[in-house]
Amino acid sequence: IRPEAAAVTLTPERRAELVALVEAHPALAEAEKTALLQTLEGETVPAAVIARLEERMDG
Repeated sequence: IRPEAAAVTLTPERRAELVALVEAHPALAEAEKTALLQTLEGETVPAAVIARLEERMDG
């Protein structure tokens, strides 16, 4: 990942998609869900977090 792409600013729509994915994921422990949701609330989100969530969406 390029340093300038290490964190991403999400659109409200994209943020909502990722939050819904985290909330609906049955295999995530409650503590992990809470941590991910807090991360997604931030102004920017680490690109690695987005990549992991997108892999789950596609897989």
